[in-house]
Amino acid sequence: MAGKRHLDQFLRWAFGISWGLWLPAIVLSHTVSMGLAVVLYFIGGFGPSAAGMIMVYRTQDEAGQRDFIRRAFGFRRIGARWYGFILVIFPLLLLAVVELGYLVDDGALRLSLLEDAAHNPLVLVVMAGLVLAISPLMLFPGPLSEELGWRGFALDHLLARRTFLAASLILGAIWSLWHLPLFFVRDSMYYEWGFGTILFWLFLIRMTAFSVLFTWVYCRTNRSILSAILLHMAYNYPLSMIPVTDSAHVFGTGLMIVLAALAWNDWNRRSHRSQP
Repeated sequence: MAGKRHLDQFLRWAFGISWGLWLPAIVLSHTVSMGLAVVLYFIGGFGPSAAGMIMVYRTQDEAGQRDFIRRAFGFRRIGARWYGFILVIFPLLLLAVVELGYLVDDGALRLSLLEDAAHNPLVLVVMAGLVLAISPLMLFPGPLSEELGWRGFALDHLLARRTFLAASLILGAIWSLWHLPLFFVRDSMYYEWGFGTILFWLFLIRMTAFSVLFTWVYCRTNRSILSAILLHMAYNYPLSMIPVTDSAHVFGTGLMIVLAALAWNDWNRRSHRSQP
């Protein structure tokens, strides 16, 4: 019962901090101060991680707190193979679904970026430099602001009482619903998608499926919170740089469901193999 109570407290903190800042941001974004709305929008995003740290401090002894820090910032916990998977899988898949979206919408692929790079390797050098320069900034909106809570605190409490799949889907649904106020903040990406539209529902489905993949990577990397932070960044970063069509959203959501199913299947096979 203590675990459920702690999870409930975490959710009250996470939603209270975020929504408490985002609701005024909604009003401000539609009235006179878009600048202040952006500030509240950004700070509100840290609700889950702030809640996670508060709950770790309140519920864990010194050993538990040190373990939390090691899992959040311990680079050696993640093997080279997992670093490769985490940092490469989503940029490659996003390029694939974007090109597939172009093929469906326009009847042709748009490989201009790849063609430019083939003719002028300097393009790749510039792109790589840009990625390295901006990457540290991309850790904050989403990865660091959320994962110390979602995967750093909430996931373990769900896994203690639920199956792999149930814990993942429950957390995915909570994670998706936490974003709801953002669909009303003017000029945000979510506002452009629109509340109640097909893109809105695709987002909810995609995030819930994404949660299964998060759980799989988290468990396979010995409960590394850092793995979740990096996976979140690897998803957000290319999404913020590459224009995504409506068709690409559809394909991306379908692909996320496939990845979630593969992750669940892998976990089940390993679980059955480990049983006597």
